[in-house]
Amino acid sequence: MRSSARAHKVIAVVFTGSQERDRAGVRARVSQPTGVAEECADGKGHAAGHRGLIPYILEKVSLQSTFAFPARPLSLARGLCYPTQHDPDCFCSFSWSPMVTEHAETPMPISAWQPETGYLPPSLRKRLLAGSVGSLHLLPLALEALRPPAPGIPSDPRLIQCGLDLLLAAWEDDPLNGDLAGQVAPLVEKTNPGDPLLPVLIALAALWKEPADLKYFQRLAQNLEFAKLHTFLDRQGEKDPGNMYWLQQAWAIAEVDGDLDTLQDRLANHWPEIPALASLREYVLANLAFLRGEYSLAHDHYAAAELDTSLWRKPSERRAECVHRLGDTSAALAIWAEIIRARPWHSSLILHAHDLALGRHLGQGKFDGTLAALIYTYNKAPDLDRAMASLAKSTDWDFCVALNNGSKDATSEVLASWQERLGQDRIRIVELPVNVGAPTARNWLASLAEVQASDYLAYLDDDAILPLDWVGHFAAARDAYPEAGVWGCRVMDYEAGFTVQSADQHMVVANEFMDPNRGTLPPDDEFDLSRLQAAPFRLSALPSLTPGYGLFSYVRPCAAVTGCCHLFATPDFLAGPRFDIRLSPSQYDDVERDLRQALIGKTACYQGFLGVDHLKRSGKAVRSDPAQLGNGLANRYKMYRLFTPHDVSAITTSSRAAVEQDLLAKLSTIQDWLPGP
Repeated sequence: MRSSARAHKVIAVVFTGSQERDRAGVRARVSQPTGVAEECADGKGHAAGHRGLIPYILEKVSLQSTFAFPARPLSLARGLCYPTQHDPDCFCSFSWSPMVTEHAETPMPISAWQPETGYLPPSLRKRLLAGSVGSLHLLPLALEALRPPAPGIPSDPRLIQCGLDLLLAAWEDDPLNGDLAGQVAPLVEKTNPGDPLLPVLIALAALWKEPADLKYFQRLAQNLEFAKLHTFLDRQGEKDPGNMYWLQQAWAIAEVDGDLDTLQDRLANHWPEIPALASLREYVLANLAFLRGEYSLAHDHYAAAELDTSLWRKPSERRAECVHRLGDTSAALAIWAEIIRARPWHSSLILHAHDLALGRHLGQGKFDGTLAALIYTYNKAPDLDRAMASLAKSTDWDFCVALNNGSKDATSEVLASWQERLGQDRIRIVELPVNVGAPTARNWLASLAEVQASDYLAYLDDDAILPLDWVGHFAAARDAYPEAGVWGCRVMDYEAGFTVQSADQHMVVANEFMDPNRGTLPPDDEFDLSRLQAAPFRLSALPSLTPGYGLFSYVRPCAAVTGCCHLFATPDFLAGPRFDIRLSPSQYDDVERDLRQALIGKTACYQGFLGVDHLKRSGKAVRSDPAQLGNGLANRYKMYRLFTPHDVSAITTSSRAAVEQDLLAKLSTIQDWLPGP
C-alpha cells in the first residue's frame, strides 16, 4: 500500500491481453480497482493505451488543422542508427498535409484555463486539476484533447497541439517505453520532421520488443518476489541482449523496491551502444541520479540530454529542479517560465513554481498558540522509538500525549523512557488495556481536557519520522490557507526515499471521464457492491504512477490528505465530526472525516513541502498481511456507503471549485514573470 490509510493498493501489477499489452510489466501500477485502469479506457470500454492510441487519434481527429509546435533551429547533433523501414506493428502509417513551421503568438497560460473562454474542455480541465504527471494519467488526457468535440466539427488547433504535447509528456514520464515511443514518433515526424528527438524515438521503438511469454515474470511481479525478479532480469539480459523492454521493467521494479544500485548496474551492463540513444541514456542516468539525491550529477546529465529542439522539454524542466535544490531558485524559475508558457496545461509545474517563487518551501511559519502532538500506537515499539526520537529533535510543539492502544510488546517501556528524558510536563502517557482501534484512539485523545485547551493538535503515526521543521511547514500552510479544516503532508517511503506514498487527494466520480455526459451522481443513482465497479467515487492517486521529481511539492486545497501526519485547529476540530468508529480498527477513518468536513464547508489543505518519512513499506507490508489488506478493502467500501450520491456530488463540486480557483489565482500571479510572446 502507499500509505497506512490505503491498504488496498496493488503495486507492480502486470496487465496482459491484446487490449492491455501497452501496460505489460510492472511499470503499470494500479492504485485502485476502479482507478488508473478504468481511466485509461475509452468510452467504448476498450483500453486506449500506448499501442493502438495513435491509430485511434488518426481515425477520430482531422490532422489537416493548422497548428505547429514552436519552431526553433534544428540540427542533428548525434549520429543516427535506426531502421529505414518502420515496423508496422510499432508505427502507424498515415499521411497528412505538412504542418506549418511558423509559430503563431502563444497566449498566456491562464487563457487556456478560463472556465468560460479557455480552450481546455471541462473534462480535460478537471482531470488536469489533479495534476499533470504520470504517463498513465497523461495518456487518456491526450486522447481527450485530440478527440473532436462532435462529428463534423473541427477541433481547436490549440487543443490538438495540447493533445500531442500531452502524448509526448506521457513518454517523457516513461522514457524507456519503446512501445509508446513508436506511437509518438510518427507524429513528431510529420509535425517536425527535422527534430533531433525523432531518431531517439525511432531507435528506442526498434529496440523495444515485448516477449511473447510473460506468465512467469507476471507472477513474480504480482507477488513482489524481488530477489527472483532480479535473477530473472539478469537471465533475460543474457538471453535477450539489447532489448529495451527489460530495462523498462528493471526501472519499474527499482521504483517499487528502491534498489537503485542494482538498477545502475543493469543500465551500465545492458544499455545498447547506439549513437541515436545517447541523449536518452543521459536523460535516464539523470533521472537515476535525481532519485539518489545527487543533484549536481543529475544536473549535468540533464544538460547533456537536452537537444536543440522545441519538443523535448522534460530534461530542462528537471534540470531546473536540480538548479533549485542546489540553491539557485531564481535561475530555476526562469527556466520553468519558458516551459509553462509552452505547456500551459502543466498544472503540477505551475503550482510548484508559484509556491517556490513565494518562498513557501522555506517552512518559516510560526503558530500563535499551543500545539499538542498526539500519538496512538499498537505493538510497534521499535518504530515508535524512532518516531519519538524525531519528535524530540524537532521544536515548537508544546506537549505530547501518547496513547498505548493495548500493546503487548515493549511499547510501555519505550514511552516511559521518553517521558523520563523529556519530562512529564511534555509527555503524558495514556495506557489502555485493549486495542480500541484507530478512530476511537484518536477521539479519546481529542477528548482530553489539556488537548481541548490547546490551540492546535497534530495527529502523528507511530511509524512517522518527522523532519526538524515540520511545525514551521504546517504553520506556513496555515498562514497560506487559514480557512482550511485540516492540513496534511507529503508522505515518503522511508526505505525508498524518492517514493511518494501519498500527496493531495482529489475526488473523482465513478465513470465521470469514461462518459462525457456524466459528471455527477443523480440522487437515485445507488451503487451495488455486487457490481465490478461498485465505488461511487475514488480518490486520485498520482504518486502511484511516478516519483514526481519534485512536482508533488506545493501547497493547495484538496478533498483529503493523509492521516500519517495532519494538523487541526483545535476549536474547528471540536466543532466538526469525529473519526467514525465504524471504520475500526484502522484505515479510511481519516479520509472519511476529511470528506465529511468538506460537507460543512471546510476543505483540506495539502502542504507538499513537508515531507514525512513513513517506515512502513507501501507494497511489501500489504502482501505480508492479507488480514490488513482485507480490512482495508472492507473499510473502503464501508466508507463509500457513508456518503449519499448527493454528498458525493456536493464534495466533488466544492473541492474542485476550490482547487480551480486556487490554480487560476496562481496563474494570474505568475504571469508577470512569464516571458513574452
